[in-house]
Amino acid sequence: MRFFQITRIIVVLLMSFFSFLSCSEKTQDPLIPEKTETDFRREAELLKLTRLHRYAPECMVQTYSQSDIIPPTAPEPIHTEKMVELLALQQRHEGNVLEDNFRILRHLINSEIYKAYLRETFTREPQFQTLDEFWRMTMMPIPTEAYRPLFDGFLENPEVEDFTYLHQIILEGKGALTLYKGLSAFCAREPGDPPNMPKIPQPQHLIDGPFIDTPLRQFTEGTLEKWIFDNGQGENAYNAFEARYKEFIEETSERDKKKIRGFFNTYGVDEGLILLALQEPDLTGLILWYAFDEAMFIAWLNDF
Repeated sequence: MRFFQITRIIVVLLMSFFSFLSCSEKTQDPLIPEKTETDFRREAELLKLTRLHRYAPECMVQTYSQSDIIPPTAPEPIHTEKMVELLALQQRHEGNVLEDNFRILRHLINSEIYKAYLRETFTREPQFQTLDEFWRMTMMPIPTEAYRPLFDGFLENPEVEDFTYLHQIILEGKGALTLYKGLSAFCAREPGDPPNMPKIPQPQHLIDGPFIDTPLRQFTEGTLEKWIFDNGQGENAYNAFEARYKEFIEETSERDKKKIRGFFNTYGVDEGLILLALQEPDLTGLILWYAFDEAMFIAWLNDF
């Protein structure tokens, strides 16, 4: 009799325990319908197609036609010397320079070899110590002659502050275009993948634009629209100026892509990226900041 009483108590306790477990499970949100077997099957097919697509030609580095590249200039002796040193440093890491969000390339350009090369090749005062400082300083002097035609019809005698402000707009525009073109491609990221944000380095000038010590004379609030309006022009002028600089951004972005394709055609991906960092450090900085991962970079590069 006592045995049955003990057994009954154990059964009651077990039932209570399982009841507690079932109550503690996450309840289904009544506003979100439960997934059916068809839903799971569709998701699996989509994931499979996406992964397959990442190996499609448009998601891979290609051999580009001559009309789609700008051939790189011949490397100078200093480039060849540093290239040998950086390639030796690369051998310490497994994998290629492009994969895993440019992991190896980031190690190479954060090496003392590369930073010493920048200090020797690009004189800046005050002397920079970090890559952030280098990228910020190499934005000066601003390419005023390339920007001057953009002011025609809007500002008769643009000053340094005007070029600085326009330069900041163009940098931000090129970065936004890189993001848009890269992420709009199906190969850039798999569904549900978190963006693989770069950890090192993060060029500050591509976040906030060049540092401006004095307020710009044309505007106080910092908007392009007010800047145009304060020069005695209206909405039509604002729209026309915006269209002009956006076209310039598109053209320069295409030129950047052609340069990179030229390096890849000539040297291959690994050596091409390293030599690009030696000959075009500003372009390398833009890529490393705005590309979430290598798939996004390739999607942007292959957007013709």
